[in-house]
Amino acid sequence: MRKTALLLALILASAGLYSCDDGKMELYRSFDTDKAEAIALDYMNGKYDETFSVVRSQKYKENGYAPGSIQSFWCDVEVSVQSPAQGNNYTVRVMCGDNGDYFIAGDNYMTALVRPLAGRDIESIVSGSSLDEYCTDQYHISEIGTGSSGTLDFTPDFEIDPENDTLSSMIGRYKIWLSFQIYLPESAYSNKLEAEFENILSSAFPLRDQDDYIRADILSFDDDHYYELKNIIESGGDLPENFEWKAVHNKSIKFD
Repeated sequence: MRKTALLLALILASAGLYSCDDGKMELYRSFDTDKAEAIALDYMNGKYDETFSVVRSQKYKENGYAPGSIQSFWCDVEVSVQSPAQGNNYTVRVMCGDNGDYFIAGDNYMTALVRPLAGRDIESIVSGSSLDEYCTDQYHISEIGTGSSGTLDFTPDFEIDPENDTLSSMIGRYKIWLSFQIYLPESAYSNKLEAEFENILSSAFPLRDQDDYIRADILSFDDDHYYELKNIIESGGDLPENFEWKAVHNKSIKFD
């Protein structure tokens, strides 16, 4: 009797699972990219002080474990800024809820606004150290919980004022993931640097709390190799793969 009841429960559960999968698949098939484009364009033009136009769109799905099922789906809408100063295209991700309502999951134009601000303030913070020779690179900033995918670094509710905001003010309002690297020649390295940067970062971000993640890596290289890396960074090139392995010292300062 118990075996029969268990078998019946499994059958009913499977039926419910496939019914849910069928519903999600039907939503994916009926997902209207034209409607997604209109929603994305309205969102971008309303949020930012720019005029955007749609370039193209494409819908995607993540397959489920059962044959023919899907776990999630979305539409990425590529937009361009109608401004002579802007030459890049950006992505807006539109999703659809179980009730059929479309919503914005994120966009990477905000990343393009935040990264220069982050780079400016990181440079200002590091310049206050005892180091005379260094360069910074490989920094990442995103809102915690977004997955750090490049498209969804920040939620639609994330707002900044590029003219007046700072890293410190953003960390005071949002949960932020920030990481960056400081490179220096071995001749400039000191065992006191780790403690020095702990104090510098602590003073730079007084509004941080346990929900934020801040990390700085200090890497020293043989002097000749350091200047090779610095030249690559300053020329806008890509650093060699696994270049960190050649570091003489590699220290991390973390606040989380």
